[in-house]
Amino acid sequence: MDTPEHDIIREILAGNRERFSEIVQRYQNLVAMIISQLTSSREEINELSQQVFVKAYLNLKNFRGEAKFSTWISRIAYNTTVNHLKKKKALSFVDFFGDNNDNRSPAGEEKLITRLASPDEILNQKEMAEIIQKGIQQIPEQYRVVLTLYHQQHFSYEEIAKITGIPMGTVKNYLHRARKYLKDLLVKELTLEELQL
Repeated sequence: MDTPEHDIIREILAGNRERFSEIVQRYQNLVAMIISQLTSSREEINELSQQVFVKAYLNLKNFRGEAKFSTWISRIAYNTTVNHLKKKKALSFVDFFGDNNDNRSPAGEEKLITRLASPDEILNQKEMAEIIQKGIQQIPEQYRVVLTLYHQQHFSYEEIAKITGIPMGTVKNYLHRARKYLKDLLVKELTLEELQL
């Protein structure tokens, strides 16, 4: 049974720095996922991931436990990446279901497929996933992170608001618009597929 995070944090703050490696192991995939939604550069993902954990370590004493640790470190990852990209004056979002997600649970993909595809669809789930991936690439930038955090990482509206700094009402609005945008794209894509049969 894993040691509760608060106990690990307490030990780290008491001087047992080695235990921070457990924090890194637990959250490195989540941090990389957040960053990979904002930049496709493997070098940047690795570099920014290191920065995030350095910041998390240096600010660990400021973690109050009012939110989940995953929410707290996700916000650090989001802010670190956005600030980095602002300096570069470039934003490049990556695939929702791209290669960077191979080691993560496909639950988010399955959830979207279930919501957007009826049982009578001719396309199988693999083909539908490819169409969804193509559709995600076309969704406006401001909606992608919200959609990813909600459907793939299963964060709540409140947690997403804390991570991104976006008001909860706006998070809901972005998610609604993202779903509609994606649904419209899928309808268009499926119509084209049928015309080509």
